[in-house]
Amino acid sequence: MGGDSESDSDTAGPLAASSEMGTDGESPSKVGFKRSGSDERGKPWMRFVGVGMEIALYTIVLGGIGHWLDGRLGTAKPFLTALFGLVGFCFGMYRLVRMAVLSQRRGGA
Repeated sequence: MGGDSESDSDTAGPLAASSEMGTDGESPSKVGFKRSGSDERGKPWMRFVGVGMEIALYTIVLGGIGHWLDGRLGTAKPFLTALFGLVGFCFGMYRLVRMAVLSQRRGGA
């Protein structure tokens, strides 16, 4: 059970054996395979993946607060919805630019 190495390799699947060795029996680092946690090149851009969602979230949440205030105050036109939505969008863009500048100062993407 625990000492049977053949059954352990069978349960790992066919791709596990092929990724352990290169085509000439070289170690993975010599043929260019890397583990996902050790790839430093991919990390800087990963910070920017959720920025679009962040901008949309700020715009929708603050626009919703403005809409609620417009209904509560009984305003004839939804100017608070537009104002708060614009403030949310501007805050999201500010965060995007700030993140890009900090990433560039650190030598990122």
